[in-house]
Amino acid sequence: MSYNGLKDAETDPEESESLNKSVPDLQEAGDGPAEEGQKFIDAPDTDSKSPQANSDVSSEETRLQSAWTWMKSYAFFVYSSQALSAWGDRMWSFAVGLYLIQIEENSLRLTAAYGLSLTGSVFFFGAVVGKWVDRTPRLRAVQVSLCLQNSFVLLNALTMCALLVKKDAILEIWGGALYLVIQVLIIILGICAKLASVAQKISVQKDWIVVIAGENRSNLADMNASIRRIDLTVNILAPIVVGQIMTFVSMIAAGIFIASWNLISMFVEYCLLYNIYNKIPALSEKAKKPTAPKQENQLKRLNPLRAVVRWLQTTRKGLQIYRSYDLCWAGLGLAILYMTVMGFDSITTGYGYVLGVPEYLIGVFRALGSLAGIVGTVLFTFMRKRVGIVRSGLYSITIQITFLMLCLGSIIAPGSPFDPHFVDSRREVANLTGCLVADVEVVSYWSPGLFFSGLILSRIGLWSFDLVTSQQIQEAVIEEHRGIFNGIQSALQSYFDMIHFILVIGLPCPESFGYLVIASLLAVCTGACMYCVYSYKARGHILPHRWKACLGADSSQRLRERGIV
Repeated sequence: MSYNGLKDAETDPEESESLNKSVPDLQEAGDGPAEEGQKFIDAPDTDSKSPQANSDVSSEETRLQSAWTWMKSYAFFVYSSQALSAWGDRMWSFAVGLYLIQIEENSLRLTAAYGLSLTGSVFFFGAVVGKWVDRTPRLRAVQVSLCLQNSFVLLNALTMCALLVKKDAILEIWGGALYLVIQVLIIILGICAKLASVAQKISVQKDWIVVIAGENRSNLADMNASIRRIDLTVNILAPIVVGQIMTFVSMIAAGIFIASWNLISMFVEYCLLYNIYNKIPALSEKAKKPTAPKQENQLKRLNPLRAVVRWLQTTRKGLQIYRSYDLCWAGLGLAILYMTVMGFDSITTGYGYVLGVPEYLIGVFRALGSLAGIVGTVLFTFMRKRVGIVRSGLYSITIQITFLMLCLGSIIAPGSPFDPHFVDSRREVANLTGCLVADVEVVSYWSPGLFFSGLILSRIGLWSFDLVTSQQIQEAVIEEHRGIFNGIQSALQSYFDMIHFILVIGLPCPESFGYLVIASLLAVCTGACMYCVYSYKARGHILPHRWKACLGADSSQRLRERGIV
């Protein structure tokens, strides 16, 4: 079935937009066209009347002029700032796990505690962070979040390097108590950096981008897709750079490089965002919620008990705002997708190693997964223009589930360690929580081949679905609720991410990993059902109208009575 046929059968409100506006021409709201040289798109060829003999030279000059014009545009500033931010985040997320393993040798206890603490902090304080973004002027929110995030990552990297260098000496102080104190400090710094990162992403990717794109949804879709492509591309390159430094220089040198990057990047990112803020007056206009004098006095007399009460009130209010939008069903569907072991994380790396996949090949699979995600961003822009954004989500989640069936098949394929009757997890076998794998015997590569093939190809539907849901949140949520809505969304995603870690802790052995795959697939299907609920609320039906002819009059009538079509 072609997309053209679907388009002819069902009209979407967004199909009235021009399909040729692939790159936005940003204009200042209410101020007429943007200044010359500040347009989002490349400037047209103004030298078309040059002599034929000099056409090649003229074309080259035009390309250079267009490139220079684009480098002065809002697009360049936005994408450059997000590229710098993504590079720092990806380098640190790759390196921190290796540092934690070096600090706590032969155990993933510290690594698990670090990851669980970060996801837990977002779950508990996501709404508070979002509310703070709503109540803070845009430039101030970016200043604080950017400074805190980069500073905490810098301090954490230097702390880990110092701990690795002076590890033996620190273990002798206070009977090893100082060593534990530093580990706690590392986790606290990681939590602070994570919350600041959430605040920055909400500010820039969920709020600034909406204002910059204006009312043009095609512009917003192009910017979202481009930022996602940048992030996925960086996800391929940044670990390679850090890995090379760690391998051929030292772990300490890599830590110093990451710390230096965050220090320099902080100033460069701020300059880029400050330039955008000054060029777009709409960013300085933000609806403010005045704080009553009585509330201000309460803040001054704040004690721990009142802080807990205010946190509960903020979370409760955030959930009420979240539920007031029909879009909460789509957001909940996206959040449930985080409850899966079928993703490129430490769990997948450990399982691949159990199956006998070499380390370098796992790295190649991660890169292929990012490339598949880039394909998903292209698919998102194509489907949105063809069938509309709501139906694009249905097709995207269907693509993801289809390819994840390969992962389901891998648990019964030759070479799979899955044992439905396995119950004894105490014997010395390779498990997914950090025990050393011994005597791995590769029986067949069918199981790992199917598992990683499904994992890689499912990224196409996953990242397309992520963009679909993110853009609908940007379009539907009003300005006053963007921060707290996205804060609740981040909290829900962290909640289901925590559940997936708990499931792995409960079923840590490779013989029981098949149950985790089944549970993960059921979670994805549940997320798809949640999105179908939203699709029905938004469009009044789920199945395309052209299917009615295939179903027949009687069947169509029965489905209509049930509200399916």
